[in-house]
Amino acid sequence: MRNLLTSLVCVTCIGLPVESKAIGSTEAGVLYGVFGTLVFQHITKNPKQSEYYPHNPTGEFPPFRCSGNSVECSFQRGVWEKQREEWLKAKDTAYRCGRYGKCE
Repeated sequence: MRNLLTSLVCVTCIGLPVESKAIGSTEAGVLYGVFGTLVFQHITKNPKQSEYYPHNPTGEFPPFRCSGNSVECSFQRGVWEKQREEWLKAKDTAYRCGRYGKCE
């Protein structure tokens, strides 16, 4: 639905005449620029962007979140726990390397 709406708005904006009686050429240029920017952002949006784990600026491992059925959530929980254990191990290894000089 969102793609359809975006497409409809783009087609409408492209089809608008530049010399509209309701708005001047400056306003029309601003509208073209705004809609062009929105279309460009929509096209270049990374679909693999972290949707499941939002960006975490603190550097800590993100909390577990699930919005599916119980079977899917169980699978995702297992994957999350495995990744968290690997992260904790890497964090501990980095600490030992810096603190004691025992780098592997």
